[in-house]
Amino acid sequence: MAMADSKAPLRCVKKVQFGILSPDEIRRMSVTEGGIKFPETMEGGRPKLGGLMDPRQGVIDRSSRCQTCAGNMTECPGHFGHIDLAKPVFHVGFVTKTIKILRCVCFYCSKLLVSPSHPKVRDVVLKTKGQSRRRQAFIYDLCKGKNICEGGDEMDINKDGAEDPNSLQNKKQGHGGCGRYQPNIRRSGLDLTAEWKHVNEDSQEKKIPLTGKGVLLGKNICEGGDEMDINKDVAEDPNSLQVLIICRRRQAFIYDLCKGKNICEGGDEMDINKDGTEDPNSLQNKKQGHGGCGRYQPNIRRSGLDLTAEWKHVNEDSQEKKIPLTGKGVLLDDLTHKLADIIKCNNELIRNESSGAATHVIAENIKMLQFHVATLTDNDMPGLPRAMQKSGKPLKAIKARLKGKEGRIRGNLMGKRVDFSARTVITPDPNLRIDQVGVPRSIAQNMTFPEIVTPFNMD
Repeated sequence: MAMADSKAPLRCVKKVQFGILSPDEIRRMSVTEGGIKFPETMEGGRPKLGGLMDPRQGVIDRSSRCQTCAGNMTECPGHFGHIDLAKPVFHVGFVTKTIKILRCVCFYCSKLLVSPSHPKVRDVVLKTKGQSRRRQAFIYDLCKGKNICEGGDEMDINKDGAEDPNSLQNKKQGHGGCGRYQPNIRRSGLDLTAEWKHVNEDSQEKKIPLTGKGVLLGKNICEGGDEMDINKDVAEDPNSLQVLIICRRRQAFIYDLCKGKNICEGGDEMDINKDGTEDPNSLQNKKQGHGGCGRYQPNIRRSGLDLTAEWKHVNEDSQEKKIPLTGKGVLLDDLTHKLADIIKCNNELIRNESSGAATHVIAENIKMLQFHVATLTDNDMPGLPRAMQKSGKPLKAIKARLKGKEGRIRGNLMGKRVDFSARTVITPDPNLRIDQVGVPRSIAQNMTFPEIVTPFNMD
């Protein structure tokens, strides 16, 4: 299919810079004002406004037009949307970096644990100009052993306990730390905890969980410390596993009841016996029907990846007896399912906050939101349950699509299939000299550009 020329103006690329977009930049680039708020993709056979397939983000079929750029499927490049989370959560790719930064700054006043005027810090700044990663590593080595926010005073005491004679001068040059004891930041799965060896007040707890909001604001904010358990109901209720088995059996039982029905009539069809005579209890059963539409139902058939619906009896004369199922709203990508989970969990958190739910309920919602956001990026983290499809197959997250031999980088960008190229096995042979190898005849005869050996191109 020939691609139409883009209407975008041509510009010269000066440089490529990799980084993280700020929340303001993401909202500014987004075309979905107010964010995506509904996990559904379709409504009435069309993409739902404010849903995961918002029509402002682009078109999904040939007959539609983009509501942002008015382009069709070939002209519209697609546009960014965004989801506003009710609470900040950790980015799983930067949790290690977040912990290092937390260990470099005061837990209470957020000042650097080492004074910027300290000679070692000045040396580091001079040595690492333009090398932010090396600078952070040096500063981290200076700060990770400090337990008190004292503006560099702790470094004035030697290892043998004797005080440095220049300590008074250094204290005067301190950066005004709050003087409080610092916690040890520990990570377990997606949970971060702060543990104190020495408490600052008698009423202070020695161990508290850290939330994304507390880290973002630089404050000691704790919103519940219950550990997340995906199978919490199964663990608490000894009969819940039996209930789960019963539910699965019920699903199979309902399928066995429904698979032979051809009409949506609220159970009326079952009142007619196989010989065509009406059941004497049919009138009572009809009154108890669920108000079905009364239409004939199709037989769903599969051929490879294609689904078709075939009717034995049509409902209208103009209706076709066989139509293909395009999969709109049926077959969704793994990432779309994951985004739907994030939106559902986010909406539940907003509802519970507005209704004044208990603290432990809010904390459980935040941890579940953290789990869904993390498994969208990486679904293979050690010590964490994997997000699954309904079939039991693990979801393929963003990281799994990029890494590895068959990932997007090595499999599609560096190792593309291109024309006029081939590779083959070369092999030695008893009939060849020791400095010669043989090429298969099929390769040698099918070279697109045969290069003739001459005295000038021989090595």
